[in-house]
Amino acid sequence: MSTRTWKDSMRARLWLATLTCALFLTATGVATWVIEPSSSQSTSEPTLRYIQTTLSDIGGQKEAEAAGIGSPEPAPDGETMWSVTATVPPSDKRENQTLVPTAHGPIAILTIPPSSDPEKAERVMPTHASVAGLDPDTGKIRWYRSVTPAVDFDHDGSLWRAFDLPSEIISVSADGEYAAFRLDLQPTGHNDDDIFSDGPTPSPSQAVVVLSTKTGELVRKVETTGDNVLGQALTNDSLVILTSSTYHPEGGQISAYPLTDSEAPADSWEATGWLAGATADSAILSSTVERQPCNPSRCLNATVTLNDPTTGAVQDTYDRVTTIHPDGGIERLTDGQTPPTPDDEASWNAAHRELVDLHTGTTTDITGHEVSVTVTPTGRAWLLSTPKTDKQGTTARSWLPIGSTNPDGASTTPSTNPLETITKGPTYENSKHLALIERTTLTMTAGG
Repeated sequence: MSTRTWKDSMRARLWLATLTCALFLTATGVATWVIEPSSSQSTSEPTLRYIQTTLSDIGGQKEAEAAGIGSPEPAPDGETMWSVTATVPPSDKRENQTLVPTAHGPIAILTIPPSSDPEKAERVMPTHASVAGLDPDTGKIRWYRSVTPAVDFDHDGSLWRAFDLPSEIISVSADGEYAAFRLDLQPTGHNDDDIFSDGPTPSPSQAVVVLSTKTGELVRKVETTGDNVLGQALTNDSLVILTSSTYHPEGGQISAYPLTDSEAPADSWEATGWLAGATADSAILSSTVERQPCNPSRCLNATVTLNDPTTGAVQDTYDRVTTIHPDGGIERLTDGQTPPTPDDEASWNAAHRELVDLHTGTTTDITGHEVSVTVTPTGRAWLLSTPKTDKQGTTARSWLPIGSTNPDGASTTPSTNPLETITKGPTYENSKHLALIERTTLTMTAGG
């Protein structure tokens, strides 16, 4: 039986007492506990063990290279300033690696291969993650840390994405000074016999850690036990977490943990929706679980509110929302626009939509465009693209700085100038699976 099959089986055992919804969710990957195959027989019971949350000392280029992150290479062409490769587990491909946009340069998060043996690395689930701050001008490592257990990519990819939840496993504050990472779900029973027994199933625990993006120092760690973490977000001064005993916010609570005092208690209030992101001083709540409640197939009436993170008081309300961006933006049908006809692509493309930057409240007409977030050397930007007519994919047409990263405030007129971006993708070299990180210049295409 494969490692992942054992893993799913263990999840089902641990969540047997939950709702039918929970049973489905666990079958798709609710927990990422460590499964180690027996050295004597591949078919014997695996070992399920608790992993304590630990962070290595802050290191630099040397420690990063020891973890498989290479030194910057010179640019092979005029559009690329530098490139860095990092070794990743064979099964990773793209899902267990990401770039985090910050004010001090991108942070690369990569799972650490559990073994140099490709066959074993394929079978054993990674238990550590590399977290590295990169210099945006040179690609060199500014700081490096190993985090245990690994960042909860599996949770993000198979559980929440299966239901299109607007929550993110990794969050960044609006000013780019802090980054929060949700780590793998852990059983609270340290004794394997307790976990495999027929007695009461142990409550899971999950940690969220907040690091300074400038130095890599630990700012705050919050560990929950029993309740499910349904979402997290960062304002400029607090970590906001949505927890619930079920897989819905009803009956759950939202807690804001101060970042200036790692021991200060949280301010909590009853959840009134799904935690979908944050601005500098507000929590973003959504009435729907989906990222894109209104799309070419169907269109639901979704409402998004900005709430005081410490009291829950509503600060602003937006209706007719079509898409939610955890980075602090929403797409909505303009006032007076009739919802597009389902399964009518022409009707959808013609519908008047606007991008609302929740950091500033400014709006931009995005009719006929798709909006995505791209990582820039010192932050992030909204990228406006149009679908390609002859093949899959999109063509970049223009961009806007996200309000919190633009010192002059958000502009409602998209720029068509070239945009400096930091990109990540898979590559393969000398029988190794690698992640390729590059600083490149993205040229906008006229005509959109």
